[in-house]
Amino acid sequence: MKIKLFGIGLFLLVVIGCNPKSLPKGQVNYINFSSDVLTVKSTGYAKRKSDLLRVSKINAVDMVLFRGVAGSSMNKPMIGPNESEIKAKNKSFFEAFYASEFENFINNYTVVSEAGKVSAGVYSKTLEVKINTTALRRYLQTNKIIKKFGL
Repeated sequence: MKIKLFGIGLFLLVVIGCNPKSLPKGQVNYINFSSDVLTVKSTGYAKRKSDLLRVSKINAVDMVLFRGVAGSSMNKPMIGPNESEIKAKNKSFFEAFYASEFENFINNYTVVSEAGKVSAGVYSKTLEVKINTTALRRYLQTNKIIKKFGL
């Protein structure tokens, strides 16, 4: 009986261990907010080193749009917390936005730590990213993703 239980347990460990692993969620931490520019430290994770810069920038912008940045005056999401629902409702807007438009709202970025291997086939890179929140908000209002205040 003990051998059967051991065999079943070993089988489950192998099956669970062989499941494809998803990438870790990116991390974004508040640094500063001055003159409508939010500065955050953003760590992105990707399977290819060539994707890391883009992923780290998108993590920073996504945090502002859908989750808010803890410890800052931007602690509430600019659009709302239902990220997948909002992206589905405005699919063509977000396809264009993530293709290149989001870069227009990043004033500057500095590499804090170069690409490093986190685990088998997963790399990370950390940036300090400066986001122009006023320009981003105006852009979202113009494209009717969010409403203007007071209307």
